[in-house]
Amino acid sequence: MAKKPAPRSSKLSVYLFVCDAVDGWCARRFNQVSTFGAVLDMVTDRISTACLLVVLSQLYKPGLIFLSLLALDIGSHWFQMYSTFLAGKASHKDVKDSTNWLFRAYYGNRMFMAYCCVSCEVLYLIMFYLAENETETLVDVSIFSVLLIFLDGVRLL
Repeated sequence: MAKKPAPRSSKLSVYLFVCDAVDGWCARRFNQVSTFGAVLDMVTDRISTACLLVVLSQLYKPGLIFLSLLALDIGSHWFQMYSTFLAGKASHKDVKDSTNWLFRAYYGNRMFMAYCCVSCEVLYLIMFYLAENETETLVDVSIFSVLLIFLDGVRLL
């Protein structure tokens, strides 16, 4: 009988997601926003999502679906960040003059953006929690948990 992934990993991921949201809110509220902080936040978000998608690619078949989502996630964020910095903007979320309706809807409405982000993460976490673990050990899940703990520690520095 296959074992289910540890619920502690799911709880840890939810905790880190909430801490990331509180960190962003505090940075904006107390005017502690910087370009370095925005890039670091995006990189740590991409790493945590990448870890979760890689684990899901091992738990579900075909795993290529999750790896494709990973490539889309990293590629789209990199292109958005790079193009806005080349345009001389301070933030990749500054899309006031964008002609793309999807960018304006996503970055222009914080509630819609929060809904999209939370929904995606919750879906991944539910899939992780409900997955039947097909490996003999929980090495993949353990590495994911340790990496998330490390990223949270780096974010606090």
